[in-house]
Amino acid sequence: MDALVELKQRGFSARTYDGRLAISPANKLTESDRDFVRQNREALLAALRDAVTAPISVPLYRVWDVKLPSGQIVRMVSPEACTGAEALAAAQFRWTDCRVKPYRLGKDAHDVKTANGGA
Repeated sequence: MDALVELKQRGFSARTYDGRLAISPANKLTESDRDFVRQNREALLAALRDAVTAPISVPLYRVWDVKLPSGQIVRMVSPEACTGAEALAAAQFRWTDCRVKPYRLGKDAHDVKTANGGA
């Protein structure tokens, strides 16, 4: 099985930053997952290099609306564009039982608080 496919089946995504391998969500990696990544590092990097020319099938966004269990909506801004699964993992690290959806300027222009508490 392709190492990148297996990594995705384990619930992780991989990217490269300046030639380095980045796995997310990193806080969910078990020791077994880390061993897998170490053993398959070169295959993962090669698969990611090959995927650079392939079209992206999953939309990526930097700004997300996070709906808390109380119904309050906060805005979360990611330093890098990420998938919905990555945004949900990041949001649930801080707020359990929340939901996320991409923020789209104009369509979602309602009054919400930002994740750092600002307006």
